[in-house]
Amino acid sequence: MKLRIGFIRLGAMGLSHAKDINRVCGDKAEVTALCGTSDANFQAATEVAPSAKRFKEPTKPNCIDGTLLAIAAERAIKRGEVVTVESGN
Repeated sequence: MKLRIGFIRLGAMGLSHAKDINRVCGDKAEVTALCGTSDANFQAATEVAPSAKRFKEPTKPNCIDGTLLAIAAERAIKRGEVVTVESGN
């Protein structure tokens, strides 16, 4: 059984992560849910994950095991959102 991943906010970073999941660990994980308001970004994401379900509001659908939130940290901080950053060497 594959790990089912959902994405919130489909900008360039989210699309990049979705592509990486398919390329690097597509045998173990799949993108099953996409959340965003941009039709253009959603269309680009469906090329990477054609069977993913679309949501316009963040939710916890039963088609995912985990969620990746891809945002520009500076803008999120200015809006008062909590931001967790992961960095690797």
